[in-house]
Amino acid sequence: MTASTPQAVDRNLLISRADADFSAMRMHEAASGYRELLTVNPRDVYALHRMCLICVHTDEIAKANDYVTRALQIDAARADLYEHAGLIAAMMGEYTRSEILYHRALQLSGSTATLHRNLGDCLRLLGRVVEAKAQYKAALSIEPNLHHAARAIARISVELGDIDDAARYWALAWSLDSSSLQDGLDLIVALGKAKQTALVSETVAHIREREADNADALQELCLALYKIDHFADMLSVARQGLALAPQRVTLHHYAAHALSVRGKVADALAHSREAVRLAPDDPMLQCQLACLELSQGDFRSGWMRRNVMYSTPLARATLVFPDFPRWNGEPLNGRRFLLVGEQGRGDEIQFLRFAEWLRRQGVVSVDALIPAAESW
Repeated sequence: MTASTPQAVDRNLLISRADADFSAMRMHEAASGYRELLTVNPRDVYALHRMCLICVHTDEIAKANDYVTRALQIDAARADLYEHAGLIAAMMGEYTRSEILYHRALQLSGSTATLHRNLGDCLRLLGRVVEAKAQYKAALSIEPNLHHAARAIARISVELGDIDDAARYWALAWSLDSSSLQDGLDLIVALGKAKQTALVSETVAHIREREADNADALQELCLALYKIDHFADMLSVARQGLALAPQRVTLHHYAAHALSVRGKVADALAHSREAVRLAPDDPMLQCQLACLELSQGDFRSGWMRRNVMYSTPLARATLVFPDFPRWNGEPLNGRRFLLVGEQGRGDEIQFLRFAEWLRRQGVVSVDALIPAAESW
């Protein structure tokens, strides 16, 4: 048996103590031990790597980069060093350098789930989402339960308009970890767009049961259902939320919308009026109530309330207000009119019929301000 040299024994002892401190998260003490090793041998790759990890933990990213760079200069065949260098480069916002380092790690070690996942993250930050999606799929092929990758693919698929992939991978992410309410809501929207009605109902039921005492969550669930036109479920969820929080304005707003879409205008009016009572200064709620009143033939109140919209910042930012006097009901004979489109295309076409009505009232001429053809 060959006896260890004193220097070797000292190194082993220092490593043992420093590693124990590192494992116990005593980073200051661990760093002291590894620095002592580097004083003896500045080319000690193990100590350099450990110092890199300590600096990441203490949020000294520039120093971490220096240590891992020194380690790679000594041992350029270590895939784990390239991977950690890639992570640090990404933390520094140097995504192109990070990509190069990850590819080098893949060349040395072959495919690993973490490398493909990290490279996917890097490519996504570079805006190359199609390539990122491929890397996340590679990570999942190695580690099928990798929630991060499934979730990332789902989000990218939504961004790319890949409806079926979005639904598939949100469902996978949800099956791996259903703790996030937002993930469940995103899943519902994706499933709705993919016309997977049964799975929508299943997910909605799960969230309603889990969040039965959470009015905030039920309100967010209403919004998700609104996005996919599931108005029957939206109404039921809104009522569930209102049973918990009868003064919740937004839930009254959602209930009114769901009822009106389904033709139950009288019931919708009750919720809409309550919403306006609770938040009288909200122009969107005033507009909703105005539309319901107009649909019931209450033109005086409806139009007066509807006109509130023209004074809002949103209207000023999105509508056209020509520098002409606005008609406020004065006699029409001998006047000229400009009709300004402000609704959806169907409404604009319908309102053009008032040009003939105006002409019959003695208006000299009627012009219409309409969108350019390419925006139709």
